[in-house]
Amino acid sequence: MCNVVQVENPGMKKKRSKRFNIILTVVLVAVGAGWRYWHKDLRFKVIPRRFAAVEQGQVYRSGLIHPRILRKVLKANDIQIIVSLNGGYKPEEAAAEELGIELKQYRLDGDGSGDITCYANTIEHIVRAKEAGKPILVHCAAGTMRTGAAIAFYRMLVLGQRDNRRILREWKKHGWKTNKTHLPNYVNRNMYRLASILRDRGIIDEIPNPIPQIESRRATTYNFDQLQTMDSATEPIETATTAVWGAQTGRKTK
Repeated sequence: MCNVVQVENPGMKKKRSKRFNIILTVVLVAVGAGWRYWHKDLRFKVIPRRFAAVEQGQVYRSGLIHPRILRKVLKANDIQIIVSLNGGYKPEEAAAEELGIELKQYRLDGDGSGDITCYANTIEHIVRAKEAGKPILVHCAAGTMRTGAAIAFYRMLVLGQRDNRRILREWKKHGWKTNKTHLPNYVNRNMYRLASILRDRGIIDEIPNPIPQIESRRATTYNFDQLQTMDSATEPIETATTAVWGAQTGRKTK
């Protein structure tokens, strides 16, 4: 018996190929959209945003932690003091009041700049918390710029860690991009001024010379004498008004 061989219509084959390409495109778009949603939003409902230990059991850093997991993270790490660098965050205020956590709130700009006394206060809180044996969490919104500057200042001026590559690796790990030169420029420009505040408050013994600087592509660095001259031309440091938000009450104090 002779087998009949059916020849496929080229038009039908072309239609199936086109349909397959459309389906594949839709699937890839859906997967891509799902990944972006997970990466930018959904994952932070189950994983605390850029949460990491600076000094295990003592000092932690993060971005805003989603209300769904906030209490769990705070209790799991025995956090007793929170320093927020982006002003108020109602879920955090409620959690702090409920758990008896001391809450310090300062408002700095999203690019990491702002009143340097906010950073001085933050570092003082870290040092005092360690002395009291109270684990402390420092955070901003993303956990990148403001938190990155605070931890870099703390490492270089208090811990004496001057490994430039380590600071930059930590920044990059938490979302900093090398083309964002404003952050290292701000840190470098304000290093002497911050050190002088910390010295006057008894947090550090003296202003380090040579002065620590972040060396990054296209970032401006200064030496001790340059920063000392720049600082002497500015108004007294402690006369600047820094808004401090009362722990758990939301009252604004001076």
